[in-house]
Amino acid sequence: NVDKANEIYQRFSARFPNNPRTIQANYERGKYFLEHGDLVQASREFSRTVTAHDRMVGRGLPGSPKYASQALAQVLEWEHAKYDEIQFKLPTSSLNASEAEKIAKRNDLNEKYQKLLSFGQKEGYIGFYRMGLLDDELARATYEQEVPDYNQQDRRLQATTEIVNKSIILTSVASSTYESGI
Repeated sequence: NVDKANEIYQRFSARFPNNPRTIQANYERGKYFLEHGDLVQASREFSRTVTAHDRMVGRGLPGSPKYASQALAQVLEWEHAKYDEIQFKLPTSSLNASEAEKIAKRNDLNEKYQKLLSFGQKEGYIGFYRMGLLDDELARATYEQEVPDYNQQDRRLQATTEIVNKSIILTSVASSTYESGI
């Protein structure tokens, strides 16, 4: 019975927080909630999986990079999807705020992908690729951003040229990231 197993995992994790099997128990609970459509609780359990692994390794105990890597990869998939949704829309204040938010989120995700790589598991290969996607997506959002309706055609052309040039640089950064993962 899957529901009963989930309860057992929960009790085990609470009772034995320093046992390496707690990492697996948290991971299995995350899978349970994911399979039952509770993404919020699944995300919490997957985050607990990584935290339990880090806590054990920090104490010199054996962690479980296998489960920590799988859990973090799932959380990153969800966070990356939210990152992809950030678009640069007018008015200018909103556009600037969205750009700052996307850059901060990209930096945060890059750090988390680095952590994923540090586990030395197969999910790290996906992490390299997805790091390149972060810059690709930033380039796309930059290129597709709304341009103010300037009264002067020359100013609109200049703004569009600046946007295109910026997106080309970002695309180049993405290419370098992809290459570093090969």
